[in-house]
Amino acid sequence: MQRNQNFRQQVWVILGAIAISLSLLACTAEEASSPDTQGASDETSQPANPTESPTPTPSIDWALFTIDELFDAGSGGCGMTLLPVDAEPGKFLLFNGIEPNSMKMIVNGSWMTFDKEAGEGEEFYGQHLKQTFSNADLDLIVETEVVLGEPGEIESVEISSGTVTLVSGESREEIPVNGDAGC
Repeated sequence: MQRNQNFRQQVWVILGAIAISLSLLACTAEEASSPDTQGASDETSQPANPTESPTPTPSIDWALFTIDELFDAGSGGCGMTLLPVDAEPGKFLLFNGIEPNSMKMIVNGSWMTFDKEAGEGEEFYGQHLKQTFSNADLDLIVETEVVLGEPGEIESVEISSGTVTLVSGESREEIPVNGDAGC
């Protein structure tokens, strides 16, 4: 988790430096292309403020998938599947297998794998009641918190309710979920 916070801080420092450099470059290019303004001062013009640049707000573009699509992507099997409570049956938001760092989601139109950063609470089928995943390429954190329901017929347990929280930069989206886990 600390690694992702450091990564975000470094990205913002770099973006700030780029914005200042571009602003200064634009001012220098403008002065060089206007020979009649050398030595003259225009009291009505406002100096550019290099610290004012739009703050990018990353969007979190996620999609649902079927079990067949999950297997086609080389994943699936034992683990946990979560789906939004209002999703069409058989459409899932995420899958986390029992193997380390096997959490999968479709983000920005592509299958993405996430690393498990932390897990808290009761353990079940390689999962925890509360888990944190990250993907440094996307600068995206995914937090899951679930409530276990009734045991299933064969090696499974219902996830009666829960929340998947997606965090990217200043964007934060909470998705109510349910699902199951098993083998």
